Amino acid sequence: MAHYRSSRPWYSNRRTRPTVEERDSLFRERLREPRREREHIVTGNDSDENENEQPEVPETDLSTKLHVTNLDLNISENTKQHHTDMYECTEVRGHKESELVVRRGQPFLLTITFDRPYDIDKNDITLMLSLASHENNSTVKETIKVGEGRDTSYKPRRWGAIIAKKGGNSLTVEVFSPASTPVGVWDLIVRTTVDVENGKDLIWQYNHNEDINIIFNPWCKEDVAYLSDQKWIAEAVENDTGVVYTGTFDKMAGSSWYYGQFEDGILDAALHLVRKGFDFKMTRAMGNATKVARILSKIVNADDDNGVVTGNWSDSYAGGTRPTSWTGSVRILKQYMSTGRPVKYGQCWVFAGVLTTARTWTSPPNPLSSLSHVLKIRPGETWSKIIKMSPTVFPNSQRKREASFSLESDQLGSIVGSYSVKVA
Repeated sequence: MAHYRSSRPWYSNRRTRPTVEERDSLFRERLREPRREREHIVTGNDSDENENEQPEVPETDLSTKLHVTNLDLNISENTKQHHTDMYECTEVRGHKESELVVRRGQPFLLTITFDRPYDIDKNDITLMLSLASHENNSTVKETIKVGEGRDTSYKPRRWGAIIAKKGGNSLTVEVFSPASTPVGVWDLIVRTTVDVENGKDLIWQYNHNEDINIIFNPWCKEDVAYLSDQKWIAEAVENDTGVVYTGTFDKMAGSSWYYGQFEDGILDAALHLVRKGFDFKMTRAMGNATKVARILSKIVNADDDNGVVTGNWSDSYAGGTRPTSWTGSVRILKQYMSTGRPVKYGQCWVFAGVLTTARTWTSPPNPLSSLSHVLKIRPGETWSKIIKMSPTVFPNSQRKREASFSLESDQLGSIVGSYSVKVA
């Protein structure tokens, strides 16, 4: 049986992985926040209707009208085009189905199969995408009417979709997400005009239960995360290992760190941290790379936010792991996601290593070790200094570097800054 959703007859495929609400629930319970029912996508006056009062639609009726029988996310083809095929989650893993990971600012393909040929003259398609959410007032959603012309140009700041190929009962649709798209897990609905009854369009919607993960795009010039240097992309985006330095300026020690950003479950953990950083409220600010970076730098520390790692600068590490024992981010993030509690213990380089694991889906970071510095800055002041630094920025090179730092404090005491690196 199929059910009405918000006065629109709807049907769906079987979901094979937990919803975002289910994945976040452990952490929301830790915060003692009430769990709310996931918002249903509505339009017009639909929001005033009580979904529970709508009647069921028999499957016999479904079989008599045009309806979606399959939706292929073309994961293999899309991930190769979007430089995301290195993520383990894009492959089938035992009982886990493959997931689509695409980068914003770049088109991707969907293949929709109906029970009969799609009639361009009689039928229309609208795609509805929303950031998966269980907050009734916080869903970010986009409604895109699929174009049927030959114009393949897209407006840089607007979503778009066109029919790229038509054959038999199937349509291949090209979908474009702008370079300002919020990063996260997106739901997909296909709404079709299937017939005309009593002079009115009969509209059904198909709820696709496979998520679409959208992340930043350092290959896209319109994305603020864009990197023009391919060698830097290889180092700061595609490389999953690096070196972190500790000690003092005249006595430093380097050790390898495994970022593991492509391992199964790590992208899910990273996108969870974005949602958590925004208090599980979906917002368009999740498309702002600067805000996302600041949120992550805050949430990686357990203080005040029930974040990822608990800092400990004492000589006692009872009930946890000595900071010097960690050699990568994967075990830390997986423990955090499985327990819903901060991982004990870390120090500066551990925080940096975990944060750097975000390198392929946010603005590409790299750990930078300052081994000799003193910083005291008052609200409204500006501070700049040239300091010698470790070769952490390019761990495969041992050439010395100097970094020019410029920090500025606003009237509230928040510090923002930038740095440039000079190779000696």
